[in-house]
Amino acid sequence: MPTPQGQPQGGRTRSGARRLALAKELRSRTVVLCDEAVKTLAAHKMKQDLDRKVASTRWQEGGFVFANPCTGTPLDPRTLIKYFHAVREAAGIEKLRFHDLRHSCASFLLAHNVPVKMISEMLGHSSTTFTMDVYGHVLPKLQQQAATEMDAAIAGARKAQRERDEKEEALRGAATGAATGENGTSAPEPKVALGFAKGTRLSGHTASG
Repeated sequence: MPTPQGQPQGGRTRSGARRLALAKELRSRTVVLCDEAVKTLAAHKMKQDLDRKVASTRWQEGGFVFANPCTGTPLDPRTLIKYFHAVREAAGIEKLRFHDLRHSCASFLLAHNVPVKMISEMLGHSSTTFTMDVYGHVLPKLQQQAATEMDAAIAGARKAQRERDEKEEALRGAATGAATGENGTSAPEPKVALGFAKGTRLSGHTASG
């Protein structure tokens, strides 16, 4: 989703009049959004289209994604903060600034092994060095997580090796047993059924039929 960095920035003059200014860098960057965010923005756009129809001639088209629903003009920051505080309290969070949402997102992505380069691009940072300077506090947790995953990988490799060794030992044992039986050295003696024909002498006695 393209997000132009040259979009107007809200503000007011000393007299209280609203003032718009462009960001310094007139370029755009692309941010990949999750499916839920895309669905939410699509629903928001449908509502905004309805607001535009209701406002009719009062609507001032400025191309804002989030605008005053009655006029289409930039959303008053105080309105945004008021709504944010209501949502924050409903979630049971006592202290959280609106800008902290950005920091929370970056920390979450770092903790879930998203590459720093990608996070830096999403946040619009000039370099990954700046990103790590700001979010370096997450590193100790990542190092512990990396150590834990390394332990799990080593344990898994050792288990797999033991299973291979046991399998090879069982195969060698089976092969050794089969070879011993073929040589006749220690194989059990087969049972032989003896039959006596009529007239055969055994221990001085004659077997009669």
